[in-house]
Amino acid sequence: MIKSNFIQLYKSLTKQEKKALQKWVYSPMHNQHQEVCKLFDYLARKTKITKTTVDKQRIYKELFPLAFYNDLKLRHVQSYALNVLEHFVGYNHLFLDQLFLKRKQLEVYRLRGLTKLSTKILRKSEQELAEKSLKNSDFHLEAYQLEIEKFKHGSTERRTEANNLPQLFGHLSEFFIIATLKYACTAASHSNVFKSEYDIPLLAAVLEYAKEGSSSISVKIYYEAYQSLIDADNERHYKTLRNLFFEHIALFSKEEQYELFQLTINYCIKQINTGNSKYFGEVFELYQGGLTTTILLDKNALSRFTYKNIVSAGLKLKEFEWVEAFIKEYTVYLPQKFKHTYKVYSTAKLHYSTGDYGAALQLLVQVEEYDDLFLTLDAKVLLLKIYYEEESIDALLALIASFNVFLQRKDIMGYHKQVYKNLLRLVNKFLGLPLNDKNIRSGLIAEVKKTQPLVEQQWLLDQLDEGQKKELSPKR
Repeated sequence: MIKSNFIQLYKSLTKQEKKALQKWVYSPMHNQHQEVCKLFDYLARKTKITKTTVDKQRIYKELFPLAFYNDLKLRHVQSYALNVLEHFVGYNHLFLDQLFLKRKQLEVYRLRGLTKLSTKILRKSEQELAEKSLKNSDFHLEAYQLEIEKFKHGSTERRTEANNLPQLFGHLSEFFIIATLKYACTAASHSNVFKSEYDIPLLAAVLEYAKEGSSSISVKIYYEAYQSLIDADNERHYKTLRNLFFEHIALFSKEEQYELFQLTINYCIKQINTGNSKYFGEVFELYQGGLTTTILLDKNALSRFTYKNIVSAGLKLKEFEWVEAFIKEYTVYLPQKFKHTYKVYSTAKLHYSTGDYGAALQLLVQVEEYDDLFLTLDAKVLLLKIYYEEESIDALLALIASFNVFLQRKDIMGYHKQVYKNLLRLVNKFLGLPLNDKNIRSGLIAEVKKTQPLVEQQWLLDQLDEGQKKELSPKR
């Protein structure tokens, strides 16, 4: 039962929603089944919904204490309960959208000929819409739908007077243009990864319109976002996007802010991957801006992947004090199950970057395997680098052997598995060769550069550069 649609939907409710649900369930207007009330009462008493607490036999005994278990009977109760819950969730969501409710009231009043009431609601709706800071596609869609009701209202009352068609078309056009550019960005991003092609109707006309100076700020931002994706060599588009976005961030919803932010980050990463190292600083500044504006906090939580990327960006630029402060301040925003491991790994990486290998090793050995597979792989790579740089050859050889076994044992995609196998092979090869030999070193440099896929390529090249100063030999 734990995997049923009913339980999954119930678990998604907030505390406030669960309180309101109790009133909803006991209203005969929404529910006329006493067993459904008993089922929701039972769930409300549980501090945590688990496989045990929602065991079918247990719930059936709660609902029908004197009857033998009947699976069909229980499924009927569950079906009724799901129907009640779906109606509650739907109503609750619509009730939060006051403009939608008012628009529906307008429609009802107009159809019933209640002119005074509809005029009052219309004015109030226009005022609420005007006070909104958002000026995204959703805003213009709401405004367009309100203009439709206003036009119908005016057509009924004042057939010979001027109408609101210009405003209606204006909001409709803005909605279409912003939405087209927004999803054109999604299509372009998808195409870059999966090499797919999309035919977007009227895109050429939309781009031509957006290019004009009269376009709204929202249109300009999405236009520059799209251009930065399809014309990455022209940095002007990215810089314009970055500046306009942070200056006018309040125009967009939280979800859109995050999406646009990711477009700016991805542009920088693409530049870094093509050898444009100045974008390391750009990425770091963007992350700082994302933290300051709370774009990166979704429901007061920080993605563990973003957390790790921020640490990496800071360490790359040797912003050690900033990274230390970040770890102390933002670990609390990670999901509970990842807080300890990500703090340990990130602090170990900070110690490694500052040359304190002993402190880094002490932290890394605290956790044999992390909850996150890729964090475990990263931690093993960090251990590999420390053992190599400290010339702890016995420990290094043992790690290479156990790392290879780990890669075989774990369910890792072929591409990712090969990334690490190539690293292990090259490090092992370094150990058996005199790296201070110019010809050997040149051959290894060429091999590292052509090996794909490969993680830590720059670190390997740095070790070869060090190899001309000293020869790394096994110490028995």
